[in-house]
Amino acid sequence: MTRHSSSIAPLAATVLLLAACSEAPTAPVVPEAAPTPPTEAAVAAEANTGDEKPRFIPYDTPPRLQNAQDVRRALQELYPSELKEAGVGGVVNVWLYIDETGAVQEARVSRSSGAEGLDAAALELAQIMNFESAKHRDRPVAVWVQIPVTFAVGR
Repeated sequence: MTRHSSSIAPLAATVLLLAACSEAPTAPVVPEAAPTPPTEAAVAAEANTGDEKPRFIPYDTPPRLQNAQDVRRALQELYPSELKEAGVGGVVNVWLYIDETGAVQEARVSRSSGAEGLDAAALELAQIMNFESAKHRDRPVAVWVQIPVTFAVGR
């Protein structure tokens, strides 16, 4: 890749993980009934539904991103250079299925940025993320969360 320095404003890529990774990710879908503790079988069934939108899995404590520095660095590396140079940025909303250990097991685009390259980069970035697991009644649980990934060109 070639770097251009004189005519292009400095480029910055940032990921918005809900107020710098300090707040809870949004719940993907409101539950239809009162939350109940999920069993391992229920979690596995939820993860493999194949539905357009993931189903809600209850939790009391949200997952927390543990490797924000690595994610920020990777975001800059994964930002497609041709889009950076063209000044194209955008927000990709991504569904993440985070297992009981905090690992991202699946990532899906829930709302595209409109640029295929940014959508693909956001999905690749999701695989780098490592979380402290969500908890329900003090037990680690696998959950679906939705996060925005922002690719920004700026000074």
